[in-house]
Amino acid sequence: MTEDQLKERFERLRTETLHTVSAPPMAVVRQRAARQTGRRRIAAVAAFAVVCAGVATAGLLTSREATTTPPPRPATTGTPSVAPSPSPTTGSGSGEGSEDFGPTAVSFITAAHGWALSPGGCHGCGDLDVTTDAGQRWSPVARSLQMPGDTPGLIAGRVGLYFTDDENGYLFATMHCQTRCVLTTHDGGHSWRPTPLPAIGQLVSSDDTADGRSNSTLYALTSRYEARKPALYRKAPGSMRWSRVDLPTASGGLFLGAQGDTVAVLVTTQFRHQPRSGRLWVSIDRGDHWSPRPVPCTSVEGSAALMSIALGHPSAMLLDCFNGKQSSQAQWTQHHLYGSSDGGRTWVRLADPAQTGDPTLLADNGNGHAFLAVMSGGRNLLATTLDAGRHWHKSITNAEGFFGWSGLRFLSPSTAFVLGPTHYAPEQLYRTVDGGRTWDRLPLPRPH
Repeated sequence: MTEDQLKERFERLRTETLHTVSAPPMAVVRQRAARQTGRRRIAAVAAFAVVCAGVATAGLLTSREATTTPPPRPATTGTPSVAPSPSPTTGSGSGEGSEDFGPTAVSFITAAHGWALSPGGCHGCGDLDVTTDAGQRWSPVARSLQMPGDTPGLIAGRVGLYFTDDENGYLFATMHCQTRCVLTTHDGGHSWRPTPLPAIGQLVSSDDTADGRSNSTLYALTSRYEARKPALYRKAPGSMRWSRVDLPTASGGLFLGAQGDTVAVLVTTQFRHQPRSGRLWVSIDRGDHWSPRPVPCTSVEGSAALMSIALGHPSAMLLDCFNGKQSSQAQWTQHHLYGSSDGGRTWVRLADPAQTGDPTLLADNGNGHAFLAVMSGGRNLLATTLDAGRHWHKSITNAEGFFGWSGLRFLSPSTAFVLGPTHYAPEQLYRTVDGGRTWDRLPLPRPH
């Protein structure tokens, strides 16, 4: 394929899927394409421009007092560091400099126990591996598992993975799929069966636990790129079926957050260039009834882009206002953060986080630590505040170009994971066990 043909394909895919997000520089395209071999080269070039919007619940303020008096700064307030990945005793992770892709989706249920989904050895299939020692050893669980959605979806970051406990997990297509787009397992990933749901943009849980076992209500929001009219599905703890939940709006571009009995839906507008700042609804009975909430974004600050609910604090919310400028591939954009301690009824302005990149993920550990993942044509960045929004640091910087983040999820106030990049670049899995002060790179299974 000539460079002109490659440019044309990239521009077409970018226009269809990302609207205002600029394609990465052609030098990056050629560099990454040169690393592919056979089947993966064709699939990756065809799907390169798709950005997978991840999902995480978040927020920041955990009490009404926090709206005026943030919690004291932790003893360790320097820039969080990223430690090198340990050397595995069997197998090894696909680290920087890798000449092939590794897993494009991961899901952990404890600090050590998790699954990784990688491109498989057949056309349109994936391989699932499990670890119980934080990636030191990976063992095969399922091989040549047929993926939902289009054939190159896994390599392009269009397939998500979410486990609620050691038995129950969900594998879902986020784009280019109309029905039977979710696979479900009840035996730890050994066997999967299709579920008659459309493409899912977000799958989140209420994060309730009982005796170490998941007691979460799960919510599945249809993909903003696929559905003409958005739909929300709910699965109660112990139920085998998904039920349809009435949404308070028919608008597209929705973003979802959940915690306890609270679920919130945000209408985002940054990709549509609409004059309004966004709209927000909150339910305190798991989606049975909805109440509108004010959106604090001003016309100067931009439009609502992300929202989240704090771990263990259903009334504590965080909202990102994004100005949507695409100057120099989103490398000079601005984010303005607001926090609420009363379920979105009132908001307080926090310090500004990273001044660059498109919004991707937002999370809060419930103890005054918050995290914003962004991406741009220059780099992927994870910004962190350890003092309830007073100051922000750059925790992780990796990969040039719009290569995505996924799986930013706190299992407890101290333990969280994030995967980035998610497609068309050597993947890196990061874990924190100290509330985001430091992040370790964990080994990932090698491509098969």
